[in-house]
Amino acid sequence: MEVASFQLRLTGDLADHHEFEGYDGYMALAGAAWTLSLATNYVETGGIRHRGNFPGRRSVRAMPLARGSVVADFAVILHSQPAAVFGLSALGGGASALLYGVVNRVLTRNLGISRDPLNADTAALLQSKDGDIEALVAISEPSVRQAHDVIGNGANEIEWIGGHSAMASLNQDTKAYIKASIPDLEIIERDVSVSGFYGNSGHESVFDFNLGRNVPISMPRDILRQYGTFFSWGLHQYLNHTGLKVRIRFTRILAMDGRPKRYVIVSAREAKG
Repeated sequence: MEVASFQLRLTGDLADHHEFEGYDGYMALAGAAWTLSLATNYVETGGIRHRGNFPGRRSVRAMPLARGSVVADFAVILHSQPAAVFGLSALGGGASALLYGVVNRVLTRNLGISRDPLNADTAALLQSKDGDIEALVAISEPSVRQAHDVIGNGANEIEWIGGHSAMASLNQDTKAYIKASIPDLEIIERDVSVSGFYGNSGHESVFDFNLGRNVPISMPRDILRQYGTFFSWGLHQYLNHTGLKVRIRFTRILAMDGRPKRYVIVSAREAKG
């Protein structure tokens, strides 16, 4: 068993007097705890879950709040090892190091932070599971957004710490970034690889060769029923390195800086040639 520690340190406004607004403050901490639960479940099981009583929910323990200005500590109890879950022979630092890396990736991707300092072993694993990680980033966005509720409502900043390292600072800038979801209704057509597909959840990801990275996608239920088989086929091609692609038509949800946050699928088919 390993224990990974996380700390949220609230400063500014009421937090400097060791207080915060009750509703928004506890909602923010609940959002942070849920983000940790989603990441923990992936590290413990290798699966993406965000509904029901999944194992990651039971692994995240909250400590009493402390002064300084307001400090919220979380302990995450990890029972599995990466070698058992992901079939790896070794990973420097074990499950706790992997969890720190996964949480770091979830925060940086959702907050538009370019730096992502991971050790070589963790970075290699996350790269090999990029489809899973992008899906995890997508389902974590609402809880990371919720973790900002106290910003401007009793605190000016939350420093998110994992182990002994600062992971991210949540502030007015990151709050504006994650809350901005600007629809771009222009329909774009592009050939992509399907790097992750979870047919029941509507959370998937594709590798966009124009951007050189994975992008989360979503689709309404009727579109999923009509075109979901193409994404299942595309994922099979991706996993077997056939080079075959799916041609998608989509609109976009953009971040404040114009970066695509998500593609909304309109239709899909096998790409020809």
